[in-house]
Amino acid sequence: MEAMNCIGPWQHSLERSGQGIHVINVITSNTTLADDLALAAISPNSLQNLLNITYDYICNYRYIINSTKSFVMVFGDTAKNKTNINFYLGQNKIERTDKIRHVGIQLNDKMTDNDKISGACKKTESSLYSLLSINIGTFHINPLTSASLVSKICIPKLLFGAELWNNLTKSNCMQLERFIRMAAKTIQRFPIRTRTDICLAMLGWKRIESEINLKKLMFLERLCNMPTSVLTKQIFNKRLALFS
Repeated sequence: MEAMNCIGPWQHSLERSGQGIHVINVITSNTTLADDLALAAISPNSLQNLLNITYDYICNYRYIINSTKSFVMVFGDTAKNKTNINFYLGQNKIERTDKIRHVGIQLNDKMTDNDKISGACKKTESSLYSLLSINIGTFHINPLTSASLVSKICIPKLLFGAELWNNLTKSNCMQLERFIRMAAKTIQRFPIRTRTDICLAMLGWKRIESEINLKKLMFLERLCNMPTSVLTKQIFNKRLALFS
């Protein structure tokens, strides 16, 4: 959902309702970023109650939510337990979807990473070809300079949100790896059959699995250094306690 920043009384109303998702005893009914908001519930009735609370709040304080840009996605909604319940924001029906982009990350109701990987590869290929169009990978620019540009522009796009990837298949990893191999060989003008380890080593690049693991470790470091007052840190501590 897109809305103006409406933290405060509305957020407290959602928490007091007890209708949202709980991670142990931490309430996470709503996650917000800038002007976006997301409501999370474990049952259709609970979600509709959260929508009603939100609608009452925006009416009282004259906020505006575009219901045509708002969607409901039911995770794990298989054919066996598929539900046709409709959800409403006031009088406006909110459409169902099986794919949605939240905070720049592609999500689907099957909770798989296939869409994320495919989308990341398409975006990154466009960026790489844009660099190639300005003579990246030719003898006009040093390969190390080209590699630096690719590392700063293309690789971050390819691995955006990689900290949350936890269902990667061998096929997903190979799809990502093919892009790294292609980029390394192109900017060095190596034949397609050149050994991958040589191509990567000459640029100082790591294999894609290593890059993903590095991003996850960096994310863990940021979680550990967060102040305990932050909701994310509270959830992290609760989950960590389950494994200690």
